[in-house]
Amino acid sequence: MQIELIEKAARTILKGGTLIYPTQTLWALGCDATNHKAVEKLLKIKERQKEKQGLICLFDSVAQLEAYVEFIPDQAIQIFETAIRPTTIILPNAIDMPESVTGPNKSIAARITKNKTCQQLIKKVKRPIVSTSANISGQNSVTHINQIDEKLKMNVDYMLMSDESMSGQASSIISIDQSGIIKIIRS
Repeated sequence: MQIELIEKAARTILKGGTLIYPTQTLWALGCDATNHKAVEKLLKIKERQKEKQGLICLFDSVAQLEAYVEFIPDQAIQIFETAIRPTTIILPNAIDMPESVTGPNKSIAARITKNKTCQQLIKKVKRPIVSTSANISGQNSVTHINQIDEKLKMNVDYMLMSDESMSGQASSIISIDQSGIIKIIRS
């Protein structure tokens, strides 16, 4: 049954659609991170201001991430491989990503997901997916499906259900520049 749900979510993403889905951390809004129109649709649903730069993108592996950035510092690889808590790393110089996804200096906020459902979904679509909290911009993050705004539920193309547990906390966020300097953004 779960495989059928993931396949339907993948078809939705590949058609440029949006979805609500559970991650390792919180409930998220997502779409194909490489599809500008899908990202714009997601931002409209979320009512997020265009001036707010950057969206977190989930990848299934460091190998997949390598295709979307010019360089991954060794420190980033080590953190991705050893971090106990879900960690998002902001890396400079994204490749082939829409401006609506990237931050300053074409940076990308990347997280290697350990959530099995997300991994399977990303493997099916063969590209990263956006992972922004499943709320209207400015509202609290969502830890339980019953907290998701009905307006969001009505406006996305699909809702992927899963029985995997979530931490209920947003990921920590750090940035690593080209010289390897690490800066903590959110612990």
